[in-house]
Amino acid sequence: MNEQRGASRPVVFVSGAPGHVGSELVRLLAARGAIVRALVHNAERGAALGAPHVELVQGDLADAGAYAPALAGVGAVFVNSSSLAVRLQADLVRAAAAAGVGRLVKLSWMGVSGATQHGVGGPHAAVEQAMRETGVPAVVLRANAFMQNYLPQIAARGPSSLFVTSNRARASIVDACDVAAVAAELLLTERQHDDVYDVTGPQALSNDEIAAAVAAVTGRPVGVTRLSTGQLADAYHRSGQPEWLAGELASTEALRESGALEPVSDAVEALLGRSPETFDRFVRRAWEALQRPQ
Repeated sequence: MNEQRGASRPVVFVSGAPGHVGSELVRLLAARGAIVRALVHNAERGAALGAPHVELVQGDLADAGAYAPALAGVGAVFVNSSSLAVRLQADLVRAAAAAGVGRLVKLSWMGVSGATQHGVGGPHAAVEQAMRETGVPAVVLRANAFMQNYLPQIAARGPSSLFVTSNRARASIVDACDVAAVAAELLLTERQHDDVYDVTGPQALSNDEIAAAVAAVTGRPVGVTRLSTGQLADAYHRSGQPEWLAGELASTEALRESGALEPVSDAVEALLGRSPETFDRFVRRAWEALQRPQ
């Protein structure tokens, strides 16, 4: 196994670094004294991650030859990517094992649970299995949908809408910053951890409640438009998602309707010793940030 400290600092490789979870995780790890090797596809987006002890690794999960050298001397790897690249995460897992990495932490989602694998849950389940097969100590974070998914409605200059297949289905949506904080704790501490954590917010909310919370802070109407699964897939496709991914994303609404995204976990409090962010506070914080002069 690789030595987990370089120049007395832990060395952590983070894939999916420019995303909501990845960017906050890079910041937290660096603040806690880690050397962070951050995998970025786009150098311009990666520049925003620049900080002391952060080393940018340009490449993507489709090219293991580009990132494999950066795994040398790494103690822990955060396995993450956009939905488009989930299937490629298994290559990173195997490369990390071959490099002698001592710990893997994967960002998965609550759609992976036993036989219940809707939409993008299937590819995540395959990566989880690949992790188990390596024998490397690993932890899976099955996060619920992110509060950050509603930033477009918070930032809208006029009326906006949520497009859903059910108004009443509830989900315990979570702040991506809480997910990042949990990941940082798992990547940097040696204590015994569970194999899988569901990571959620403190309350399960319906789409109507989410829309109302945004409208209450912004003062702008937020509607809830109900579509069929096919119509929702078409909407995702028109927004630029590949057809196959648009269908998978739309099918995850069936999981919300089944109630599988409603449970509230205690992972944030158990691992961090504090309560997870509420959606009301998240919306207000995001709204206030938008009002500050740029």
